[in-house]
Amino acid sequence: MHSLNNFYRTIGLEKPESPEVLKSMSTFWNVHFLSNRHRDFIYKFVNNKLSINTRLSHFVENQSRLCTLCSKSNLNEIEDESMEHLFYNFFTTITKNFRLDFYKKYLPEENVTTWNMIEEKKMWFLGLTRNSERNNLFMATCFWVLKFLIWECKLKKGYLNTNFWFTEFENMLKGYLKVSKDLKIEMLKLNYNFCRTLTGGLIERNGG
Repeated sequence: MHSLNNFYRTIGLEKPESPEVLKSMSTFWNVHFLSNRHRDFIYKFVNNKLSINTRLSHFVENQSRLCTLCSKSNLNEIEDESMEHLFYNFFTTITKNFRLDFYKKYLPEENVTTWNMIEEKKMWFLGLTRNSERNNLFMATCFWVLKFLIWECKLKKGYLNTNFWFTEFENMLKGYLKVSKDLKIEMLKLNYNFCRTLTGGLIERNGG
């Protein structure tokens, strides 16, 4: 529990009051349909065990604190690689086009650009939509997939390629949908066009 309390501090959010959200954050790594690599990432993420550069700098001599993705993007000002920076600030302030393209392609119904920062961070880190205190399994999975792809990009020291990322994002979700009936049921509760297009139109909102 202590590590989870510390986790919320590292991402700049207050600890959620909802028992359901708290349980989801502490146990999501154990969801049955996740790949082993994805499961390991989520466990380390919520327990502050990821090899973030600012964390590594305390243990590894001459380890840079600077953000790997900022460096690869040839930015004039490179910030420290913290949890909040790598998984939120980099994509919402520095690479705004990625963020806006993501919202336009997948969440136009939410009009996310009108949200305040706390509302947006709750979606990125907790998988919650605006004014929601209840997790939707599919929505939470979407943002765990997104964060996993960010981490994979950092590990491979890759460059941010929007089309490649979106393809990987959709492929991971499609793979999980094939093996999880629960995920499919939760997806159908959301009135998002991309939920329907993910399945090539084979699943209608009220169908199976």
